[in-house]
Amino acid sequence: MTPLFRPLVRPLFSFAFAFALLATLACSGLSTVWAESIGYVDFARITNSYEQLQSFSNDSKIKEAELNKMRADYIKQVEDSRRVNAGNPITTQNLEKQLQEKLRLKMEEYSQWTEEKAKALDAKMTTIIKTVAQRQGISVVLDKQVVISGGVEMTNEVIKTLNQTP
Repeated sequence: MTPLFRPLVRPLFSFAFAFALLATLACSGLSTVWAESIGYVDFARITNSYEQLQSFSNDSKIKEAELNKMRADYIKQVEDSRRVNAGNPITTQNLEKQLQEKLRLKMEEYSQWTEEKAKALDAKMTTIIKTVAQRQGISVVLDKQVVISGGVEMTNEVIKTLNQTP
């Protein structure tokens, strides 16, 4: 063999070996084992069926409505103050600053509550998905939207476990 072709022999040999190995695995059915260790879940269905998440959503709507009512009440108070204290705009400005600060604090409180609750629910969903996957011998879990064919459907078991866990 000429020295010119020697550098090409090793990569060609490696490629041929890798191709033969993959062909052997595919023919032996080992690829089926790999496909079966992939699971998928329908996240849209999970979020619609997870009772604690629905409760959180309802609580959020209630708190948002309370904030909107508070904002409307504050606007009315400022408008009333402008009419009553037309000759003294400083009184109205001071009231407006006080009400803005109260509203800002309530909005921060709501935002913090929302973030903490959402993180806790997300962590619980992730933990349950991992637990169900481990129980079923699944090593990779994907969203249903990215799976064209194959894999193990886990959504029903995840929803059942989520709703049974406090």
